[in-house]
This record gives sequence, C-alpha cells and structure tokens, in this order.
Amino acid sequence: MPTTLPRYTLTETPQLTLALDDANVTWPEFGNDRAALLRKLVEAGWEIVRVTQADMIEARRRAVHDGAGAATGAFPHNVAVDLTNEWPE
Repeated sequence: MPTTLPRYTLTETPQLTLALDDANVTWPEFGNDRAALLRKLVEAGWEIVRVTQADMIEARRRAVHDGAGAATGAFPHNVAVDLTNEWPE
C-alpha cells in the first residue's frame, strides 16, 4: 500500500518469533497476522517505556522534594556575603 511514512524491514529472528508467538496468544483477535502483532508489540512496549519514564521522573521529583532543605543550617547564614567580601575588587 502506498504511503509517505517510513517503512522498516525486520528479520524474524528466533527471539522475534517467540515474541510474536506470545503476542498471538495474548491477542488472538489478530489471527496470527504477524505484521499486526508486531505493531501491537511495539505499541505495548512503547506504553511500558512511557510509564517507566513517568515513574522515573516522579521518583526524581520526589527525591528532590524529600531532600529539599536537608542542608539548611550546614553553613553560616551570611557565608555567601562573607566569601564575596573576601574577593579582591
């Protein structure tokens, strides 16, 4: 079918064969249409990547939030001013 979208060629390696066979069990409605199963696997994998990325971003935000203020009081109140005053003009 004509398209302006990029196309990709894949070799059905033993691992890909197993993945497609598992996908066929999971999504029997595709009737062993290997191309459709491959697209479905890509969509399912992409969703996992998106969720994983969102979880990682949230974990980082939580870590920053939890650590906020942890060093409060570690330095004297005016340390920046004192250090700046020591610099030659």
